[in-house]
Amino acid sequence: DLNAEFVQATHGNDALKATLHNDFALAILDVQMPDMDGYELAELLRSDPKTENLPIIFLSAVYHDDYHVFKGYDSGAVDFIIKPYEPKILLSKVNFFLQLHQQKLALEKAVELEKTKNYLENILFSMTDAIFVINLRGEIQICNQGGEALAGYEQEEIVGMPLYIFLQE
Repeated sequence: DLNAEFVQATHGNDALKATLHNDFALAILDVQMPDMDGYELAELLRSDPKTENLPIIFLSAVYHDDYHVFKGYDSGAVDFIIKPYEPKILLSKVNFFLQLHQQKLALEKAVELEKTKNYLENILFSMTDAIFVINLRGEIQICNQGGEALAGYEQEEIVGMPLYIFLQE
């Protein structure tokens, strides 16, 4: 029921390769894997700027003593689940991190839009030609100093007025 794409890797090196081509919301790592264990993989993920903040959940059927659990948390895990586990609990945790990832992406998009808006406003207000930004109803939303000079009003007075008023003169 999760609206997500899952990427499965059977080896630590395969998981590292997958991070080159994907932006993951969460990594679920088994502690015991061929070639490298989950702790080593977590340390490699933490050392890469692209995945340094990737949430990691460890799963283990073999290592369930306090030493290994704390080693998992020391490796950067947000959780350590002992097998057998309740699938609904794991799904709930996965869903939480998917939602968190979606919020992160939305925030990054909003920040990028704000940067673009500020950049364009700086260009707009540095120009000497009269420029009016209007909405779909033809009302002035923004004007620069050239627009104020042409209209004979301050921006605060012009905003919300229909542009056609100034075009008739």
